[in-house]
Amino acid sequence: MLHQTTDMKWIDGSPCLPSKVTSDEKVDELRATCARLAEASTASIFPGSQPVSLSRSNMGDIASKQFLVCEKTDGVRFLLQVCGREAYFVDRKYEFYPAPLDSQVLERLENTLVDGELVLDDVPGEGSRTTFLIFDAIAVKGRFVGDLSLSDRLRAVRGEVMPPFGATGRIAVGTDFEFTVGLKHMYRKQDVGLVLSAVLPALFHENDGLIFTRDDEPYKIGTCDFILKWKPLHLNSVDFLLEVDFRKTASEKGGVLEERYCMLKCGNSGQMMSFGYIHIDPAMQATFLKTYSSRPFIAECVYDKEWFTLTPPPEAGAPWDSWNLVPGGGWRYLRPRPDKKMPNNIHTVNNVVDSIKANIVEKDLTDIFARVE
Repeated sequence: MLHQTTDMKWIDGSPCLPSKVTSDEKVDELRATCARLAEASTASIFPGSQPVSLSRSNMGDIASKQFLVCEKTDGVRFLLQVCGREAYFVDRKYEFYPAPLDSQVLERLENTLVDGELVLDDVPGEGSRTTFLIFDAIAVKGRFVGDLSLSDRLRAVRGEVMPPFGATGRIAVGTDFEFTVGLKHMYRKQDVGLVLSAVLPALFHENDGLIFTRDDEPYKIGTCDFILKWKPLHLNSVDFLLEVDFRKTASEKGGVLEERYCMLKCGNSGQMMSFGYIHIDPAMQATFLKTYSSRPFIAECVYDKEWFTLTPPPEAGAPWDSWNLVPGGGWRYLRPRPDKKMPNNIHTVNNVVDSIKANIVEKDLTDIFARVE
């Protein structure tokens, strides 16, 4: 669905950025620059941090160690890379999209790499607008800051990255790619109750939980077990690879071969492994088949206690009419994830499943962390 804003257009929850860089030589050059700024050991992987799910076993870490808390924005993750008088949004697939910064900003932010996400704000009296919300920094004006504390990294953003954007933060005014640059606000972990009760309801954009980040740890590339994400149970999600299966509609004479999206797969040591099945209603099946032409795609799914689990019979090749819909909960399709190239790996999936089973609710957070001084 197209979402027309006062600046950048959005379709199906993703911003319509300028065309990505397709030259292999240029991509290699940009990845080498990104790796250099991040002081990464390789230029072959996206140099961003990835949080893990909050669970009963790691809640104690937040209570005993130095954490900050912020809202978990329901946006699209990008690094913003400025180098060689050029700027690019870098997505999790390690693809590069030109970011239309003016020449003065480019000059003042040369050799900068910050972490953030593009979000769709709905501002009363102004309408919709796109904001690049910065929540961390890796390099600022040629200085590697990834080894500093989170507070110091954010202080560098506030003092050195934000001023070139001016008081309004507006970028590329009058173009199809106009956006605003902002800095995400962090709170003390003791203020989690305030964040839940007052901050989240006042946001101009969608959110899907909280992020707890160690303040006294450096920026870490890859899976980071001192960045913890908490989502309400109904929003705890997994990014699966959703594939079709081919079966006859019925075993009796006259049954025809029919394809249906139903197989969930996740990553495991660089390979795809089957995780289970998902029930997709007929209308959504028709939409998927028309949109993806039987090709696999990354689908964000949530576990819904009111949904069903699609269960095949033990016989190999059993027709569709012999499959069962078992009530009592199951994975339910939420949305596509065109920003992701790979599904979550089995370790991440198991963490999310453990988080769902733990059923950590808002009261658990306020009861534990409100007492921390």
